[in-house]
Amino acid sequence: MMRSAYSFAGCWLLVALLAMHESVASGNTAEVEFPGFFQFSATGGNLLSITFTQGNELIATSNFPDGFDGKLALGSLSVLDNGACNDVGDTVFIGNVTGKTVAFNDIGKTLLVKGTDTIVGKTLVIDATSAERRVACGTIQFGSGFVKRASFRTYCFEGDESCVVGTFTFMVPENSDVNAKEVIVVSADLAFENPSITTEKNLGWEVTTDSTNACASSNFHKLVQGTIVIGGASTPARMRYVFDDINGNMRASLQQASGVRLVDTQASTSTFGCASVEDFTGVSSPNGRTVYATISSGTSSGSLSFYDNGSNNMILVSGDMSALVGGSSFSVTVHALPVENDDCTSIGDSLLSIVQNSNSAALSVTVSGTLFGKNTIMGRSISVQAGSNVYCGNIGFHGPTIVQVAEFGQGTSKGPVKGIMRFEQAYVPSEEVKGNRDFSETVITVDIYTEGDESLKHNWHVHEEKIDVNEEAICASTKNHFDPFLVCNWLPGCEAPYGSMCSGDSPALCEIGDQSNKLDKLTVYGNGNRKRLVFVDVQLPLFGAFSAAERSIVIHVADSGAARFACADLEPEASLERSVSLTVGSHDVTLSQKGDILKLSANLGAKLVKSISVREFPVENGNCGVAGPVYTAGSGRFWDAAGVSGQVEVSTNTMTLFGGSSIIGRSLVVEYEDSSSICGVIPLHSGPTISVASSPEGSYVGTFQAQQVTGAMNAEITLVTTNIYANSVTNEDEGGKVWGVGASSSNPFNPFNVNADNNARCHIDATTECRAGDLGGKHGSLLIRTQGQHVKRVFVDTNFPLEGVTEEMNLFIADKVSPIAKVQPSSTTEATTGTTTGTTT
Repeated sequence: MMRSAYSFAGCWLLVALLAMHESVASGNTAEVEFPGFFQFSATGGNLLSITFTQGNELIATSNFPDGFDGKLALGSLSVLDNGACNDVGDTVFIGNVTGKTVAFNDIGKTLLVKGTDTIVGKTLVIDATSAERRVACGTIQFGSGFVKRASFRTYCFEGDESCVVGTFTFMVPENSDVNAKEVIVVSADLAFENPSITTEKNLGWEVTTDSTNACASSNFHKLVQGTIVIGGASTPARMRYVFDDINGNMRASLQQASGVRLVDTQASTSTFGCASVEDFTGVSSPNGRTVYATISSGTSSGSLSFYDNGSNNMILVSGDMSALVGGSSFSVTVHALPVENDDCTSIGDSLLSIVQNSNSAALSVTVSGTLFGKNTIMGRSISVQAGSNVYCGNIGFHGPTIVQVAEFGQGTSKGPVKGIMRFEQAYVPSEEVKGNRDFSETVITVDIYTEGDESLKHNWHVHEEKIDVNEEAICASTKNHFDPFLVCNWLPGCEAPYGSMCSGDSPALCEIGDQSNKLDKLTVYGNGNRKRLVFVDVQLPLFGAFSAAERSIVIHVADSGAARFACADLEPEASLERSVSLTVGSHDVTLSQKGDILKLSANLGAKLVKSISVREFPVENGNCGVAGPVYTAGSGRFWDAAGVSGQVEVSTNTMTLFGGSSIIGRSLVVEYEDSSSICGVIPLHSGPTISVASSPEGSYVGTFQAQQVTGAMNAEITLVTTNIYANSVTNEDEGGKVWGVGASSSNPFNPFNVNADNNARCHIDATTECRAGDLGGKHGSLLIRTQGQHVKRVFVDTNFPLEGVTEEMNLFIADKVSPIAKVQPSSTTEATTGTTTGTTT
């Protein structure tokens, strides 16, 4: 689905991240901008773009480099989130671009920027004549105006048609003439998530301008009488709409809109989904990021937070250093290398000065820098110097991380190289690399050496396979470079022009496994002159369908030679391990995770298995009918076990027992070829467990429970289970409610003292920006259904600590003035969830 309407896509060969900006100058212009990754010639860092101007006929200008020759086509839809340039609807050839000259054919000359036939919201596709390939595409935007987007994240219920997922994006021009007739362009990519719904439905849409709790508002109004199409689960409806805006009335409403909901035009009380509206004008990343660094010294420590909104290369740094520095003046600096063995003397060069000689221990400063892309400071280190004392710590990531290591000189490795390469990436499902336009930073620490002489300019790559210990030629069993997007499938041996196109500024033009061209060639140091290096690869996924994990690293001979010099397997870092056991039907099942690989082991009997999947809701009393749809928080929730029987051992890297996307608390369902099913609930890993519970009374009834296994590594998740419904004789659902735990809805549980002003930054992929008790902000509104229609729901929270909590709290639902029920931490007890066993080291 579209990440935003201003997203562009690099397709197959030539473009990395294509971002749209809406700041050209009038309602008569439209524009597509491409960052300086378009590498046919040396163009520096200039943004490459095509700008359309409406006159008697459409004209366009380009700042493409001289020598570029391409064909232009117009696609009927916006670009998909994964940047697939071959999925932009019907296309028509409209002209050519040669360097800075754009020449339209007769069709191109009739196209319009303004009016109901506007090209805005459609896709401009570029085919490079020399490559004979579709090489780039981008969504056309108004030259000036604003962009707003609603992202539907409602949870699904079995048989419930009210669950819509996807994005709804408004592209609104600047109206310089209030008497002019303008249009609003809407790109929608919406579908029912319930897999049993396969047919489309037409729905109306309404907006509200209420400034708080938008989806709880009763003040929605229609802007148009028209409807939009919602696709079935297997056929999402990607549509583009153009609505007339007489005298700017729609524009004024959308500029103030805080929420949008989808409604049945025949039954106004039937709501099919609601989402908050976010302003994405000029934002190059849909979500900001927050990371933390803890600096310790003996019993004293300080903590700093780093916030980057993703749009202006600025970082807000805040925290309190008083416990470390007392009243002394101090300086804070970001360094190139991570801390090892608490040694603050080997953290490399200074990358960024946060503050110099500050006398205020409470920091809140904005500095030039970024948490995004190849220049991210995630995974680096920070130092605090107060007088002659220096303290240091590492800067974390914006989610739980997956770590892979390649250990040279040990195990199955081959060649004279020794040492280690460490690869670390945040496990954030919304950042999964699914196409060559998707990016997610992997931080690589290289510390390799040889007992012989130093050698220079070694190419290095991720290769497709692990090492065969019985191979005859060194590293030959690793096969080819890892290239899942087939960047080189049209170039035998990746010959020219690949070498001139692939670079650190154009990673989409590179094989995923080509670290030499994306990052730099390696020096293999002599043992007496070892140096650690850090690289950031923005397209080296360690999870998902195109993961580089569990493959191998090959180092080639010096001076850019092709022969293979050394190699080592990529393996999970041993510290990330967890296992749980459960009973499914009458069969014992064990789920064990090491690194990002989750293994299922079970004897499932003599019948042939059709599928093994994780489902949204926990089952009760073996009733698999309430398990709900397949859980879809990542790239897939199935084990590949079709057609097997008896002892089953299957693995996947698309599911996890860790972090916010953990499958703990949900159902495991085994379907057999004879249409029978067995199921069970995936329990918490073992260890001392703290629980809080509530039984609401009055208007709402049911249960609320939160559980957390204690201990540093075990406690990264809290399992929240709700089964709350309206105590009413009516048949109408009450819809989504803001909910949480704390003193009240305006004062949720906040043990980390998160500023309430952060509410705008609080969302499902940035839980550290949320107050811990704001469960609605982190997981979406709580859908209150009528008795008999309610379903037990599970939320995995990474920012809801229970250990050490002693105060009495309230469970609140937003429209209630008084607390619903009291929530008190129970005493710590050993987990006794069925046959659960687990270890986390």
